[in-house]
Amino acid sequence: MPLRHATVFLITSFLILLTQPPPASALLCHLNESSALLRFKHNIRQFLLPGALSSWQGNGFDCCCRWQGVTCHNITGFVIKLQIPDVTDGHIIGSIDPSLFELKQLQLLDLSGNGFNGSIPKRLVELTHLTHLDLSYCHFSGQVPEELSQMTWLISLNLSWNVQLQRPNLTNLVKGLVHLQHLQLDRVGLSMSGRGVSTTLLSSPSLQKLKTLSLRYCNIFGPLLDEPFLHMQSLSHLDLTGNNLQGVPKFLDNLTSLNFLHLFDCGLQGNFPPSIFLLPKLEKLDIAYNRELAVSLPPRNVTRSVNIQYLDLSSIKQLSDDPLVLSNPPSGLIPEGLCSFYHLTDLTLTYNSLNGTIPMCFSCLSSLESLDLSYNRLFGSIPSSLFTFPSLELLSLGYNQLSGSLPKFYNPSSKLTDLNLGNNKLSGDISFFMRSLPSLEVAILSSNNFTSRVSRSDLSGRKTSQYYLNLSNNRNLMVELSDSNNNTSMMNPSQLEYLNLRSCDIQSFPTFICELGKLQHLDLSSNNIEGKISSCLWDIASLRFLILDYNKIDGFQEPTNTTRVIGARLSLLSVSSNRISGVIPTFLCNHIAETVRLDMSNNALTDVIPDCLCKVSWLNLSSNQLQGQIPNGFNNIQLLDLNSNNLTSTIPKSIASNSASLKVLNLGNNKLEDTFPGWLGQLTKLKVLVLRSNHLYGPIFIIANSLQAFLALKIFDISNNHFSGTLSHELFEGLNAMMHNGSEDGYVDENVFSSAYGLINDPTYFSLQGEIEQTIKGNVQPITNIKGPMNIIDMSNNNFIGEILEEIGTLKYLRGLNVSNNHLKGPIPNSFGNLLQLEWLDLSHNQLSGPIPEGLAGMTFLSVLNLSYNDLQGRIPQEKQFSTFGPSSFKGNPKLCGSQIEKTCSAGEDDHKKTINKREEEIQGWKYGSVGIGFAIGLMTITLPLMFMKSVENWYWDQIDTMIKFIFMQICR
Repeated sequence: MPLRHATVFLITSFLILLTQPPPASALLCHLNESSALLRFKHNIRQFLLPGALSSWQGNGFDCCCRWQGVTCHNITGFVIKLQIPDVTDGHIIGSIDPSLFELKQLQLLDLSGNGFNGSIPKRLVELTHLTHLDLSYCHFSGQVPEELSQMTWLISLNLSWNVQLQRPNLTNLVKGLVHLQHLQLDRVGLSMSGRGVSTTLLSSPSLQKLKTLSLRYCNIFGPLLDEPFLHMQSLSHLDLTGNNLQGVPKFLDNLTSLNFLHLFDCGLQGNFPPSIFLLPKLEKLDIAYNRELAVSLPPRNVTRSVNIQYLDLSSIKQLSDDPLVLSNPPSGLIPEGLCSFYHLTDLTLTYNSLNGTIPMCFSCLSSLESLDLSYNRLFGSIPSSLFTFPSLELLSLGYNQLSGSLPKFYNPSSKLTDLNLGNNKLSGDISFFMRSLPSLEVAILSSNNFTSRVSRSDLSGRKTSQYYLNLSNNRNLMVELSDSNNNTSMMNPSQLEYLNLRSCDIQSFPTFICELGKLQHLDLSSNNIEGKISSCLWDIASLRFLILDYNKIDGFQEPTNTTRVIGARLSLLSVSSNRISGVIPTFLCNHIAETVRLDMSNNALTDVIPDCLCKVSWLNLSSNQLQGQIPNGFNNIQLLDLNSNNLTSTIPKSIASNSASLKVLNLGNNKLEDTFPGWLGQLTKLKVLVLRSNHLYGPIFIIANSLQAFLALKIFDISNNHFSGTLSHELFEGLNAMMHNGSEDGYVDENVFSSAYGLINDPTYFSLQGEIEQTIKGNVQPITNIKGPMNIIDMSNNNFIGEILEEIGTLKYLRGLNVSNNHLKGPIPNSFGNLLQLEWLDLSHNQLSGPIPEGLAGMTFLSVLNLSYNDLQGRIPQEKQFSTFGPSSFKGNPKLCGSQIEKTCSAGEDDHKKTINKREEEIQGWKYGSVGIGFAIGLMTITLPLMFMKSVENWYWDQIDTMIKFIFMQICR
């Protein structure tokens, strides 16, 4: 019997072992699926990030179930999950490889953040076990395939941020997804009304099952209907950010399962219901940037039930404690009712014009991890309790009117890493403050009145590996030039990566900076530093941004270590507006990076431009004394400013052939002798072309196709040269960017003469000091901030002849036009009345004749007008904008009359102007008339046989009468 029992026990144990799933490590995936995955990887291998999918090896011994992002079924070994988001480098890969569809048991597929493009594959419908599909942040385009709506087994679908998808049929998509619980279509252009979206959701069979609905920036307009949302009792996540919903949805306080509600920038108006704050499960609420929205908090006796952890109420119309207060003038104070939101971890109240002091009761919000009250009008001192919250990581109080000394406190937060107190009126010593917060990674203390001493020891002691310190615009700050005190009780200074001491009245170069071995960004601009740039800077291998503008620096110290690659990673070197003289240092040429942006403008540099500078991406050497020719080897340059030097010879054609990305070319105020460089018209990104004040000559000749030349040009200045001939039709027909508005390419980049380099929260500006100039009424004025649609044409002081072209009137977004001091004749084109954005117009010192078109009076933005010294005649328009111009705008035209020049118009002069206007209108009318006559001949050819039919004779003559009436209306218009 014992033997028999033992046998039964062994057999039973063996059977139990057979039925147990093997450990995951013992699983062997199916060879066909392993092969399919390897083919999928092979298709995208050249786009993979370093190390991505490195575990995917086809050596025959490795199981794909252990590969990155691959999950297999515990029993069958089939691949059931493939999660490989963001494994590629952002380049466009192409379509999804068909091998993916061999994974027939796949239940979850996440390919988000990779550069697939083309259409969403229809073959996804073959994956009949797939319940979760994430294709967000890819580059799919075209229509969402109808087959997707047949995947009735889908539980979660995310197609967000495929902005090239054509307007999908949302109704058809959701109608078939009967099990859908999570739907995310952010940035997919639905272009539907709120009513349309509501109706679509109401028709969805999965309406009551929906838990997640995210439709951010889907171009939904108008209010949503209540009915479908009243059925969504399971909805926990609702994000409608960036749609124009207008009124506040009434259904919100009925969504009792809601955990996440984002209505950021939704055009909400009116009063926000306080009851929404009391939704029992709501933890994240963002209703920021609804500038017509008034928000009142629920009564304090019920706020203890508020469970909100994340709250953003930035940039709203009004914020108050009591709903009754909304009808009265707002107090502008921070509502103390917020102090009862005990669960808050993140609170943001920026851009609300809040005034008063920071409530002392904020000390009750001990769970805060992030507090942002910046960009308001708060005053008074900073409560010390804010620095003692145990979990606080970010505190931003910048751009207020806070004053007094920084608080002293004990038991500070050990987690505070980001601090912004910039742009206030704080004063006093920062030493204790800095020593008391050793975990800071970001400290912005700029634009205050601090008076303490800053030395190497004050930049030490940090626990963190990254550190950002901005003390700029504290002119009373005492920066020690060297640190004889070896006190390093606070940190190892080599941890500092960003240091901004701009506008701190520093007299000499601080040598302690040379010990900051990990420094990446150094800004010492707008100080009074004298002498030469220290050679020790070239030994900081990590240095990428070096900004020393507006000092009294007179040169460079040569690097002591000549064998080392100096500045190999330097992305920006700006030393403009100093006293540097002589030749450009050769060591800069030997070691400068190809991607560097180099600004040495407004100095006293001499000699020729070294050829080695041709490899930089931005180069500004304007306002120096450079001589010789422009180098011939510029390659892939984006900005080239050589304005105000003594350069001679011709403009090298290699600029166009080797620099397709060129956006700004300023060669003004030199001694160049050449014809017009029409070959620059092929540069489709060129936005600024300045050739003023040289010795250029000849006609304006465009080599490229006229409809494709200078497509992006926004500023065109060839004034003060010797150009001749008639104005070029081809030039003005190609200025596409001045004809249209609204596209990104229609604007000069942020500021073509200053580009922002923001690290973390503080923008630091790299200013290219070369200026574009505009000539208004003979006065040369600089344009230093070129932002938005700054469309300017200056062709003044040349030898152009002929008439002003009608085509100029098609440049609807032109803001400045100057063709003065030429030999132009004929009338001012009537088409100028279309230039409604024009701000200044100078046609002076020509030989223009005829009347001033009445249409010019409709240019409501016109603030500067100069028509002096021509042969204009007749009555000056008296209406609208023309009533603001004085006699200087019209002097030298003895045949003009009007109140502006205090000369009464005789009846004959008015009649003469009317005759001239009538003659021009007749000429214009005949243009329409010829079209009408052609139409009449065609009509008669077709219908003449019909005249023999009495039944259509009356119809025929009615049509002829209508046509003639149309012609006369055009002539008389």
